[in-house]
Amino acid sequence: MNGKHVIASIAFVSLILSAGPAAANEAPSPPMFLAEVLLLPVMMLLTFLGGGYLVLRAKGYKRLRLLWIPAVLAVMVSVGFELISLFVAFAFGMIALARAGTMVVWVMQAAIGERPAYLASVRPLRMFAASAALLLATVLLWGLFVASWGWSGWSTDLQSDLAEEHVRDFVAYQLAYAEEHKGEAGKPRFAKLGVGQDFNGHPRSTPTEVEYAEDGRGFTIHVLVSKSVPFWPYNYIFRQRAYRADESGQIRMIRVSSSKQRCPPDGPVVWKVTQEEIAHARSSMESRANEPPYPFNLIDSTVEPAPQP
Repeated sequence: MNGKHVIASIAFVSLILSAGPAAANEAPSPPMFLAEVLLLPVMMLLTFLGGGYLVLRAKGYKRLRLLWIPAVLAVMVSVGFELISLFVAFAFGMIALARAGTMVVWVMQAAIGERPAYLASVRPLRMFAASAALLLATVLLWGLFVASWGWSGWSTDLQSDLAEEHVRDFVAYQLAYAEEHKGEAGKPRFAKLGVGQDFNGHPRSTPTEVEYAEDGRGFTIHVLVSKSVPFWPYNYIFRQRAYRADESGQIRMIRVSSSKQRCPPDGPVVWKVTQEEIAHARSSMESRANEPPYPFNLIDSTVEPAPQP
């Protein structure tokens, strides 16, 4: 490892480290980190399979093992900073693309005209296939990195758990309301409740739609995906939960790959509203007899979220 390599390594690590304060404190999501870490090993594997290392050895290049030190340090630092991981993934991807391009050049030199001595071991078809696979793998790993930007499995699951809790509360209040009003003439079986607010009265970020039967004796609530779905084909990797519930008290859930998909009527049942939940909802309504049923707003003829004060 000569002086130029040492200087380049120090400069690269310094650039990465200096980006830390500006990168806030958000760690990259597991798919982002996986894509970042795989870029160089995939490049090495496909270079080996394509015969690229034989060419490098024939040209007099030696293995520079110390060059892995800055790469490992950069990966270690990027574990805690999402923005740094972007720089590292971009740098690793450019290295992989450069290697793929170099292998394509070697294939052309070996196939056209007199073959140089250092390309004696090149099998053009094999090396071209390896370079094409490296190009495709780099693009796919970059795509995985971009598609998972800002995605966190635990935060997405947390939002989905909160959405499921919201549906359970909504259904429990509906069933409690129905028990209180089913004997009153002229009263609908189920109340039309605004579902656009959270427990603190703030607008909900999770898209929610409710459909009511005309006779007031049925309802269906849909909770759609809470985050934007990434582009194809990564939308099938980062699938999200969509919920559906009705007057039966059964809550159904499926994982969807499109923001337009809904849980079907025969989706798997993940929860059945219990009598304890209904009793709690009834107790809450009785304690707030002169106010809208907490935490929902009772509205007369619309299913749109209640306007904010």
